[in-house]
Amino acid sequence: MRGETAVRNRAHIYWTVGATVSAAHLIVAAALSRSVGALYEDGGHFHVLAAGLASDLDFGPPHFEAARPPGWPMLLAIPYRIFGPHPNVGLVLTAVLAGLTAVALMHLGQRLGMTLRQAMLAGLGYGLFPWVLIIGASLYAESLFNLLTVGLCYLVVELRERRHVAWWWLAAGLLAGYATLVRPVMAFWLPALVIFALGRRLDWRAATGAVVGLAIVLGAWSWRNYERLDAFVPLTTAGGVTVALANNDLADSAQANEGLPIPPDDEVENDRFLRDFAVAWIRENPAEFASRVPERLVRTFDPVTRLNRGVFLDPVPRWSVRVAWIAALVLVAVGLFRRHRGPWLVPLSLVVLLTAQVMVFGGGFRFLIPALPFLALWAIVGAGWLKDVVGPRTSARTKETAKESVS
Repeated sequence: MRGETAVRNRAHIYWTVGATVSAAHLIVAAALSRSVGALYEDGGHFHVLAAGLASDLDFGPPHFEAARPPGWPMLLAIPYRIFGPHPNVGLVLTAVLAGLTAVALMHLGQRLGMTLRQAMLAGLGYGLFPWVLIIGASLYAESLFNLLTVGLCYLVVELRERRHVAWWWLAAGLLAGYATLVRPVMAFWLPALVIFALGRRLDWRAATGAVVGLAIVLGAWSWRNYERLDAFVPLTTAGGVTVALANNDLADSAQANEGLPIPPDDEVENDRFLRDFAVAWIRENPAEFASRVPERLVRTFDPVTRLNRGVFLDPVPRWSVRVAWIAALVLVAVGLFRRHRGPWLVPLSLVVLLTAQVMVFGGGFRFLIPALPFLALWAIVGAGWLKDVVGPRTSARTKETAKESVS
């Protein structure tokens, strides 16, 4: 009986945190939708794609067939089909997804050995982080993508411990494939999934299950693209322009449209032309490319940077935010030092491989959004260690001071 009560209380805490995060997202979305539009154009494109998919069940971007990945519009089209294609419907969905991500992050934290209180703080810290609130209010894909990566991380950690259920790795492959269709940057992590499935004992059944799951999802999308474009396009035709925006004479450490040449009209040729242009620029300017990498990393970890150029806020609040963020990063570093082995290797691989792409694609804090759930876990671990170290010393000093006062 006591065990059942504990389970109910724990579930109540989980869903209270999730409801709090969802409510905060709804409030911020309502406030921002009246004063400012989307920070960039992506949210508007996703809305148009989902509206078209909801009306005639056909996925087709206005200009290019495979320029936008279909994962987020596919989910967004479901409530659009039921309630009508209005952006507010999408904002409610992103709020729900943010709350579910906070709940999933709490489950992951406890699975990794954190206490319920620590997991709760991590879930709230992630869900109420200002950038997460703003991205959610912009109808971006990150709300769904982060839920998928946290859930996938939990699944991989669980499956690594339970090697007798090898074919459950098929589910991990399906989930990772869908996450790749939400944000193609996930492709950087897919080899790590196969390595985790293999494990130390080289479990080929598990690895095969993961690969089959990936093939089912990505193969279906590739076949659709082949039928429409008469070319093999496994993910997107926007990869070329993405890498070219960051690797031209005018991009510096960010991105610049002005430095791009005029590409051909054909979608596939456009992608290849811009990709070849970017690769050629890197080969011709290796020193310039190398000098941009540290700047891109700094921009990626700076919470007041815009995606393309410039920063948010006036100098005083800007530096106040930076100082607070540096303190948080110190806690993350401490937590990472203390928890980076065993099951923690799974979130660590996600953070490293999903963030490393900024070295090629250009810097900006938005690129760090997929890593924020896992950074929240390490920040709480670091804060817990600091409390354990500083707390007893402070308590001892207080007692000594009290004794001296009495004497």
